[in-house]
Amino acid sequence: MKNTDESLNIKHSSQIYEVLNREATRSMGILFLESMSKISNIEVGEISRTKGKFEVKTYYFPKNDLGKSYLNDFSAGYKREEGDRAASISSQDVGRNGGLYVDPSEIQGLRIGGLMMDSSITWLKQFPEDTLVRKIDYKPNNEILARKFYKKFSIPLDNDTTIGGLSNSDSWLENIKPIEVDNFIFEIWLNLEKRKLYENANSQMQAVLRKKQHEQYTYTNIFFGGRKIKLDVSFVNQEVQPNKDYKRFYNMMDFRCEDGKYNLDKLKIVVHQYLDSKLKLEQQIYAYENLIQSVEEMNNKIVRIMRINDLFQKLRYSHNFNFLILVVTIGLFLFGSYYINIH
Repeated sequence: MKNTDESLNIKHSSQIYEVLNREATRSMGILFLESMSKISNIEVGEISRTKGKFEVKTYYFPKNDLGKSYLNDFSAGYKREEGDRAASISSQDVGRNGGLYVDPSEIQGLRIGGLMMDSSITWLKQFPEDTLVRKIDYKPNNEILARKFYKKFSIPLDNDTTIGGLSNSDSWLENIKPIEVDNFIFEIWLNLEKRKLYENANSQMQAVLRKKQHEQYTYTNIFFGGRKIKLDVSFVNQEVQPNKDYKRFYNMMDFRCEDGKYNLDKLKIVVHQYLDSKLKLEQQIYAYENLIQSVEEMNNKIVRIMRINDLFQKLRYSHNFNFLILVVTIGLFLFGSYYINIH
């Protein structure tokens, strides 16, 4: 009876990315990629077999649609049996061909497919270069774009190739940026802390503006001008350091498991927190910039003296405005009558 030796090697990998638009000018969302590599080697006497399977999944969380996520998956395969080797760049089963499809259409063009394909080719590169790779089976909506995409990886669409003929392409790095988990969690905390600073500054500015809006219509201010509003904006450049509560926050947000995998349910919550904290911080910064502009406009106005427009505005809304109009009208009438009589 022949001896049978079998070894199984399973590896999991996870990574978080920030996805920007193609021009890399604005953030679009967060991408979570997890992959699984499974390679088994079996030896029965002098006969050896190797079978490899690779699967990559991506979860995309759009910034402008909190709570939603889009799943896409892709796979590759390798098989060696009695000297014959074969591989697939699009299926775990080397006897089948497939293609790479990214849904929905809103995220097509963000190079997510390029990242998935690059990961698969990197996995295949560990096997012999002369291994036959089955051709891609695809039904693209746009054949020109499809050919351009696969050409980056040296994948022919009309015939087979070899592992050595495949090429990696890191063009996805142009707008997809890896994020370390520690930095990811810290940025959530940082966004929350900065948001508090901006909320406090905005609240103070709103209070000062309300006060100045009232003061600008006093007679003293109208005739002699007022003092400029002085603001302390040093907090904008203030470096926020982790405090004693950060460790507790970090432990609460950490979605990594002991086996190196990520807790997907917890990850979704943390990603939502990240996108939400970023959005609300941007809103506070936008409000802050508008308030700064309002303060500058107020300062330019209140330092001027003899502001006749403000005087008429004050009189217009005065309780005695109608009485004043009557007095002025009677005065003008009497003056006119007197002027006519003496002439």
